[in-house]
Amino acid sequence: MKQRNRAIVYSLVFLLFLSVNGTATANSFSYNSGYIDSKAEWDLSWIQLKSPARSSTSATTSIYPAVNSKNNSPRSIGSRPHQGTDLAMSVNTPVYTIYSGTVSAKQTWKFSVLIFTNQHASFLHLTPLSTLAVNDALAVDDQIGTIASTANNGGYAVHLHFGITNNKIDASTVDYETLGPRYVSISNWNYGMDLDTIAKPYYNTSSHELFISSYTWNDGHLQEHSKVELWYKVGTASTWSVAQMSKSHYMSDPMSPYASQAYRWSIDLDTIATSGQTIKWYVVGYRNVDSPTYDTYCETGESSNAGGACSVTEAHNWALFPAKYDHPDANGNNFPSATPVKYETLTV
Repeated sequence: MKQRNRAIVYSLVFLLFLSVNGTATANSFSYNSGYIDSKAEWDLSWIQLKSPARSSTSATTSIYPAVNSKNNSPRSIGSRPHQGTDLAMSVNTPVYTIYSGTVSAKQTWKFSVLIFTNQHASFLHLTPLSTLAVNDALAVDDQIGTIASTANNGGYAVHLHFGITNNKIDASTVDYETLGPRYVSISNWNYGMDLDTIAKPYYNTSSHELFISSYTWNDGHLQEHSKVELWYKVGTASTWSVAQMSKSHYMSDPMSPYASQAYRWSIDLDTIATSGQTIKWYVVGYRNVDSPTYDTYCETGESSNAGGACSVTEAHNWALFPAKYDHPDANGNNFPSATPVKYETLTV
């Protein structure tokens, strides 16, 4: 492994950084506005949000329920991919806004709050407070409703769905944003990585390694992704090529002291490009490609096949980073010119 002699230095520098700042930053990536993600900065320059769940003794104290399903998770039912994060919360549990703002939409079991310019916090499967109306101002610790029963939440299993959109929840087109960068200091949610299916890219400019996290929560069961691919174009190449990423075990990834190493994936970009070349890239993470043991827990409405795996394996078992389209193809060469695949760019 290249640059292994720098591992101790990386580790010490990283730990020193933590002692001052309390969390890690990574190289920032930005890309065009998309269907789910519009930015991928993972550092404290982003405003950090509170949890929609609070302590039973203090509305100002966030608690962090278990994640049932991640944002951008591949699945065969409902929105595909999943357009938000599901939290395990019981009926009648109070729900709070995650940031101060203005009520932008209120429906029977849906609610949204304008928290930033053109960004709304959306909440589904709750009963909004009857005292709240559109255009009402909310402070960050204000309650907005309670978790609804299946009979009153659209017919779904009891839980809270929350996310960040660029439009009101009742609009015909809603673009969903990443959640993880807003919770990078929360260990309960794996420093934000539990909230988005493929998350937290980091490029090590010394070793030329690219790291990313890729795994799924499925009704509360963690599932490793069985395969993660880097699709790329080098320089002026006109077609997309593909390379396999490996599970990361290297201290040159600054997330390794935190993230379970089985959930981080890496690739040495020197194997596909030379120093100074520009690479366009995106990542595809797959559920249950090599073995049904990766996907033995079925979501509501899914059935097991003979091998014990869920029907999602026959429907749509991959996710893209950056994400944009509903049920996207994994192969960038198959995208129509009018709706091209979204990608990142970096220089080796």
